[in-house]
Parts: sequence; C-alpha cells; structure tokens
Amino acid sequence: SVVRHLRMLTFGRGPGPRSRAPSAARGGAMSSQELFEAIRDGNIERVRAALAAGADPNAFKRVTSRTPGGSQSVTFKFSSIHAAVVFGRHEVVPILVAGGGDANLRLPDGYANQSRGLENLTPLMLAFQENNCPEGKRRAMVAALIAAGAEIDASVSPCDWTAFTYALNKGCRPSLLELLRAGASIRLANAMRETRNEDCFALLDKIDEAG
Repeated sequence: SVVRHLRMLTFGRGPGPRSRAPSAARGGAMSSQELFEAIRDGNIERVRAALAAGADPNAFKRVTSRTPGGSQSVTFKFSSIHAAVVFGRHEVVPILVAGGGDANLRLPDGYANQSRGLENLTPLMLAFQENNCPEGKRRAMVAALIAAGAEIDASVSPCDWTAFTYALNKGCRPSLLELLRAGASIRLANAMRETRNEDCFALLDKIDEAG
C-alpha cells in the first residue's frame, strides 16, 4: 500500500533513535529535520526538543523514497502530523498539537505527492490508507486525532469521501466504532458492497445497546 511504502522514507540522514537532541543554534531547518526523524523513531523527548528549537509542526517537508527494489524514486510532501500517521506514532500527536500543529492540515495536490489517492487527505483520512495496519494501532491513532481536534466529517473530492467512508470501505470495525462514538455522520459510497453497509448498521446497533 501507499502508506507502507512511505514507511521506507529516511528524511535524508536517518540518524536512528540515539542521535542527539537539536540545538536552537542549529536553526529551524535542522529542527524540522530533527522533528521528522524523531517522529519516525517515536522519540517523544526529541519531538519536544525539536519543537522547542523552532521546528514548525505545520511545515510540509519534501522527501524522496525509492520503490521496493529501488527501480523508481517517488517524491512526497507532508506535515509532521501526517508523518505521525504514516509511522503509527499516535503518542506524538498531542505533543505536536500542543506545539501548534494543525490536526486538519491536508496533503498537497498531486504535484507534490506523486501517488494518486493521497491528494488533499487530512491526517484522519490518511489513517485508513494502510491495508495491513493492526486495527488496535489504527484505532489508537484515530482516537488521538479526534482528541486533537480532527474534523470528523471533513470530505475530499471528487466523491466527497470522509474518514468514515474510508473506514467503512476498508472494513475497519473498531475504528468505525471510534468515529461513530465521536459523532461521525454516516456516509455510504455508491461503489461499496452491501456487506460493508451491513457492518455499519451492526456497529450502530452495538452503540445503541451500549448506550
């Protein structure tokens, strides 16, 4: 999947989890580099240090990765919160938001992301692009984004899909429940199979039973 491919990104230097914390004297650009690397490594203290050193959590960083086998390079551009989603680091989301991060930033249009299907996605929508993500981990990310102020019913053209629509299409039952409990509107796409619609209504029944 696209997100699994994105996890191969190294952000240039790729220092690993033991690299030193950023210094304010190193400037905002280096702090931004450190921020993305710290998110990749799940190093909360380095995330805080990079933000303190001036990293902009809403800046979009251009990174290049090679497809499996190294036959083709692909350029992507996304924010720190999108990076947290890509690497499954739900624990850094509240830190990024506390540092000024916007949980509703959208990925740029196709000119910056050379992979169809990522254009204009919010972090919450992006959370449903990985087919093989453990559902418990996905649900934790969804919960973190909702708590951070993610707009649950934000939609994307041309079909006006929302995070709920993506979750239903992927059959992500625990995350669907998380969205519905947070007040997500039910949106069904014409191309969806009837079995997925039945899943939706079964979840609604469970929520009603739980009160």
